[in-house]
Amino acid sequence: TYMSLGCLLTNLLVAAEHFDLGYDVEKFPDGVDAETIAIVKFGEGSGKKEFPPDLFDEITQRHTNRGAYDDRPIEAEKIEEMKAAVGDGGFRLDVLTDPKGRAKMAEVLGESHKIQLGNKAFRKDLARWIRANDEDAWDGLPGYAFGYSDFESYFGKFIFGAFDTSASRARKEMALMEASPAVGVLSTDAEDKRMWVEAGMRFERLFLTATKLGVRFDLFSQPVAIDPLRQKMAKILDVDYPQILIRMGYAPPAKHTPRRTAEMVLAEGGS
Repeated sequence: TYMSLGCLLTNLLVAAEHFDLGYDVEKFPDGVDAETIAIVKFGEGSGKKEFPPDLFDEITQRHTNRGAYDDRPIEAEKIEEMKAAVGDGGFRLDVLTDPKGRAKMAEVLGESHKIQLGNKAFRKDLARWIRANDEDAWDGLPGYAFGYSDFESYFGKFIFGAFDTSASRARKEMALMEASPAVGVLSTDAEDKRMWVEAGMRFERLFLTATKLGVRFDLFSQPVAIDPLRQKMAKILDVDYPQILIRMGYAPPAKHTPRRTAEMVLAEGGS
């Protein structure tokens, strides 16, 4: 997605600054309908520092944590630092710490799980990405990401594809969200490809900042992908375009899920 590419771009620029490389970024150089999203040209150090230097070390540490969070609240100053990481200019981070606000977002999340996991075609597509815990894979979601034991993980692909687990999954995710100390929503005041890329850049800066602060994230795009639920979120928060729903809290680090190596996704060439 365009937001994912924005996340990648932030990581690239944070790394460039860490290694004292100058850079120039041109987004959509061939127009918004072309395939190229951004061109980054590197040069000698230019003194350009748009990101806090302590974010670099968090790139390899940040991860989605789908487990239960401690019930201790997130300190107000940390919430403010996360909001500052998002900034303004059409972007906004709402952080709901009250039980009623968390319950409303949990209800929206539960509805989205029932709709998506109740769709057999969606479940079959999702099942393609489920991996056994000990599988030697470069992508996908191992069973441990869903709380499966090693034994259960061997059946994860079959379970997701064959059975409608929407109701039980919705109950579990709703309970986790209601019990977490905070729920965040990143939103924008407009929506197009440029805004999605920028939203991804802001979100990654937020995620790296949260990781530095010891705050874990669990991420949900499901409600945003279902228009009536997205509209419901927008009405609750009085925002224009919710982009991602975030469960926030404190917990021990979770095990990372597989990722492709840099060599797998880089290609030499170009001018």
